[in-house]
Amino acid sequence: MTSTGVTNAKFCLSVDFEIAPNPFDIVRSIIPDGRCATARHLGSSLRNTAAENLDAVWLSAIGETVSSLQQFFHDVSVGLRVQGSEMITDQYLPPKQHPCRHQPSPHRP
Repeated sequence: MTSTGVTNAKFCLSVDFEIAPNPFDIVRSIIPDGRCATARHLGSSLRNTAAENLDAVWLSAIGETVSSLQQFFHDVSVGLRVQGSEMITDQYLPPKQHPCRHQPSPHRP
């Protein structure tokens, strides 16, 4: 939610074509690679408890913090005939990248 009370969301789709400039601000981009904390939510996406627990409980419990990259969701089960109780959503939350904690070996075999 932004300071004006407007929610900003990005939706991901797989496409193999270019996206022309448009009045809806739809753009083609790539989700950056890297580590992600993941959780699976079972049930309606109206109240995603997995998303809440990843950020507020799990990441802080292991000493991680959330990065500035946006979290993203994958609707595993979706469709007009899928009931709210049958929905499955995977959440991916990129933690802040930490510098390497050990020195790599200067010699490679």
